[in-house]
Amino acid sequence: MRRMIWMLAGGACAGLALGHWGQLAGAQPEGLESGTILEAHSAGLDAIMPDDRDAGLRRALMLMGPRLARLQQDFQYLPDAPDLPPVLPELVWNALMSPMSLSLGIDVPANGPPQPRVQFVAGGDDGATSAQSLNAMAERFVGMMMGGGDLPPQGEMGLRTISMPNGALHFGLGAVDGRERFVVSFGRFDGTEPEAIRANLDDGLTPVAGARLDLAPISGMLGAQIASMPDGEAVAGLLETFGLIGEDPISIECGAAFDGTRAHVSTRMANAMRIAGAMGIDDDISFDPASARSIPADVSSAAGGVVSVDWILPLIDRLRTQDPGIPDIRAEIQTQIGIDIKTQLLDPLGTDWTVHLSSSTGGGLLSTVFTMELDDPGVFADTHAQLVGMANGILGEMAEGWVQVRQWTTPGGDTCASLIAPGLPIPVEPVWGIKDDRLVVAASRQALIETFELIGGGDGSLAEHPRVRAILQDDPASLLGFSFADSQWMIRKGYPTAMLGATALGGMVRDRENPEADAGVIMPPMQSLLADAQPTLSQWRRQGADMVMHTEAEASWVSNIAVAVGASSGYTGLYMPAMLAGILLPALGQARENAEQIQAATQTRMIAQAVIDFSIDGDMPESLQQLVDEQRIGFDTLQSPRGPSFDGGPDFAFRFDRNWMFDSDLVVGVERCALVNGEEFIHVAFGDGRVEALYFDNAWELIAEQGLIETFGLE
Repeated sequence: MRRMIWMLAGGACAGLALGHWGQLAGAQPEGLESGTILEAHSAGLDAIMPDDRDAGLRRALMLMGPRLARLQQDFQYLPDAPDLPPVLPELVWNALMSPMSLSLGIDVPANGPPQPRVQFVAGGDDGATSAQSLNAMAERFVGMMMGGGDLPPQGEMGLRTISMPNGALHFGLGAVDGRERFVVSFGRFDGTEPEAIRANLDDGLTPVAGARLDLAPISGMLGAQIASMPDGEAVAGLLETFGLIGEDPISIECGAAFDGTRAHVSTRMANAMRIAGAMGIDDDISFDPASARSIPADVSSAAGGVVSVDWILPLIDRLRTQDPGIPDIRAEIQTQIGIDIKTQLLDPLGTDWTVHLSSSTGGGLLSTVFTMELDDPGVFADTHAQLVGMANGILGEMAEGWVQVRQWTTPGGDTCASLIAPGLPIPVEPVWGIKDDRLVVAASRQALIETFELIGGGDGSLAEHPRVRAILQDDPASLLGFSFADSQWMIRKGYPTAMLGATALGGMVRDRENPEADAGVIMPPMQSLLADAQPTLSQWRRQGADMVMHTEAEASWVSNIAVAVGASSGYTGLYMPAMLAGILLPALGQARENAEQIQAATQTRMIAQAVIDFSIDGDMPESLQQLVDEQRIGFDTLQSPRGPSFDGGPDFAFRFDRNWMFDSDLVVGVERCALVNGEEFIHVAFGDGRVEALYFDNAWELIAEQGLIETFGLE
């Protein structure tokens, strides 16, 4: 029954919270407030993929549910793999693809321990993701977990109820805002669904997906727990300074919508200007539109924003007052190279930065250019000359001239520098120089020369693009940054690789026994993606105490996937393995977890057998270390792949208070780190040498019954 409860809750995306709540609620921690911590909404697959060009991708995603149901059956290659009912992954996937909402929160009554509150509502009106089909899968799953026994009876609101130590778990078909929906609920449930999250979307847009994270209800508890750790007060103070804990911590909400031709994603970070202030971004700092003139109009991608370095040294000084062992970086640099890092390097820097990849110089990695505003170019130039001389002296001794910093002159007469390796075919040449009031760093001479010409008054900057100009001129005092991507350029670059991924996905969802399970064509022709493609634009702004970001992209998901792959075109050899890993994630993730569990079980068994071998003469070892000292086990055997233990204790714990050989009912050892860290499965050793993987609650209950909590250091 417990296994059924945990897995059903996990299928509702709330198992983690419920799995550890028993300990939290029993401890009655301070610093908790009633409220919602996490909230997520989706209007369903059809609503979040409305573009006709995504029809093949929609079909593939709908076929993924049945495919996941067969995945474990097709890949039974690992020993001791958990035998999950095939209906579970299909239930979870189809629930996530349907119109759904998830809410996870906490209720703190005036008297009594805090109670978790989890609500998952899913299911459309018809089709494969209807509430009825989800409920049928859920009842089939519960029936399997109960060994074919009768399901819990229907109760209030038509939901079936399972009693738990800290509340009741409800599931089934229920009336939610007057509509029949599939419901999984723990704690209070009033039959209503939270409103869709708008974030900062325009009033004329209807949100189709959204999420909100607010740590305020548990911020006090987190702060107290961090402060209770060694040196935790310093860490807690730092996190509070940056608005991550304490009063009015940062919260994040995001909403997405379509206007018929474009996708819009808006994100609001409440109280985020508290972080910006702590990092030196005062209320009077904003991005200067003139800085965008250093970006050429033919870029494949570009971004600009504000940053401050004024907070770095004060932060180090603050940490040094709390931990004298932290070195005085400013003094050490002054001693070693004779430069005052504050007055000669940090103070001359401004706040505006830009980065771009120029299409005219390839649009890839070697076309990258970074610029930084300089408040005092003269001081920075003097410091730079000093550093170049010092670097060449050091490189001359260490690299014997094979690596140098060499100066050269642009066609316009400006002096720049390069890090080169004379005589070696190194394909990258980092270059840099100062032009007017900007430091320019590039990956090639061509890209730097082009940027110098623009800063010097050349024509054709991105600031003249009508969409970018509108962002720069609309309330410039609130603008903190922007980004731009040439979607057509990115689609051309990314389409071939996106096609590979689409073909792999199409093959994955096919079924050997069902020819109808075929997504057909997933990627439409490239020309259909290029037609009327507009730039992908983002802007982030100050809005009172909050920071808001709005992104406008193509309405088609396959278009945006091609854009994202094209943006990574300079990193060929990196994104392909990542994409393939993402496609195989359901199998690979389970394989890695199973491998770790198998290794941990093997080590637990090895330790138990070593103790048995030691005790054959009637004596017990004094400790696990004695087994290592006598070379009965290796030191690595005591390091679990699921460690280290959160509390700093050993990964494994065994009892040596009696000779327990051949006592099959006696718990003699445990994979302690798994228990301390709250893993779902705990490896427990018994007196006959066998090792079993028990659920957390079952393992804890057995250890407590045999009075081993103190013996195993679990107080």
